[in-house]
Amino acid sequence: MYTEWFEKYNEVKSPAKELLAVVYAIGELIYNSGHPRECIPVLKRVLRLQKYAYTEEELLVDTNAATLNYNTLNKLAISYSDTENFDESERIFHKCLAINKKFGDRFDDSGAIMNDLAVLYERQGKHDDAKKLYEKVLEIRRATLDENHILIGDSLNNIGTLLFHTTRFEEAIEYLNQAIEVYEVYYFGRFHPDVAEALSNLASCYMNLKQCDKAGKIYERVHDLTVKALGDQHPDVAEKLMNWGMFCQSQRNYLSALDMYERALQIFKTVFNDEHMRVLCVMENIAFAYALLGRHDDAHPYFSEAGEILQRTGRIDSSLPDLNNAMLNYYIDSRRYDDIRILLERTLDAKFAKAEHFIMLDKLDNMVVDDERPKRRYEHTLDYALTRFPNDEELLEYIEEKK
Repeated sequence: MYTEWFEKYNEVKSPAKELLAVVYAIGELIYNSGHPRECIPVLKRVLRLQKYAYTEEELLVDTNAATLNYNTLNKLAISYSDTENFDESERIFHKCLAINKKFGDRFDDSGAIMNDLAVLYERQGKHDDAKKLYEKVLEIRRATLDENHILIGDSLNNIGTLLFHTTRFEEAIEYLNQAIEVYEVYYFGRFHPDVAEALSNLASCYMNLKQCDKAGKIYERVHDLTVKALGDQHPDVAEKLMNWGMFCQSQRNYLSALDMYERALQIFKTVFNDEHMRVLCVMENIAFAYALLGRHDDAHPYFSEAGEILQRTGRIDSSLPDLNNAMLNYYIDSRRYDDIRILLERTLDAKFAKAEHFIMLDKLDNMVVDDERPKRRYEHTLDYALTRFPNDEELLEYIEEKK
């Protein structure tokens, strides 16, 4: 309403400045409630209102105006990152860095924007770039802050988490234990979501190092702490359920794992759209747990839906290879030829495809009469398979037999 009024009369009224703070607070509340997608249009409205409430000159000299503009851009960049609009997020982060530098680090003297950009790089799989930024942020903070400051703990936790994701578990444990020590001092021994996050990552490291007794106790504790701090429908709770479920699955407690995964899926679908990577990841985990129980018919709908989306959106490499193999064997044993064909067509687009998958698809095509036989694109042909697997004996023998 205010925007329409300003556009019509080309006047600036002081209530707009008060409205800006209110709208920004609403956007921040929506984000902090675990709904990054919904807060984006609210933050964009703040930026629109700013154009009417302040001139360009005021944004350069008015501390309140400049701070609100910076904070809005920062929160918008984070929201885009959370919802996987990485290009837009990176563009806005660099804009924030430029604004902060222009104002002599007025808005960020502890590397917060650099840290958020590192998070973005990590989500994009640019682990080396992310690690360099995380280490730079830690250096900045150690030069200006007390060693037990919360931001030091955050930096240590970020580096430890990245090392965990890149399977450097023993190094990760070192950083994560340091982070937990800082958090416990900072929070006077009380547990906080920051502590829960570091503990969760630590548990995952122990699990991968086969120290299961340590891991199991931590997973349950972390989940309870996170629910207590954030409520039972927050996406961070879903992440903890995912981690706990994977631990249960590793211990062959598949029914408990399914319960964790289903609860995580319900939360993720509430927060994110159906094609978000977290939704697809937990769907494949559900399918895998069912497959491990021998309940492949229950696994099929989850596996099929997630696989179709992953292929269509160019993310099939993220699919679980072991799950794909388990479902392929089930389809073969059950003679579900249509499902075999669909799965093979997806698999051939993935890095985990094997020569035998090309052979299998070609054999299926040969079962169809000539007029109905599908015409394969080059990447699904035996000729292409030869470029990927030039020394595979089974493939070479099969092609020779066809001549």
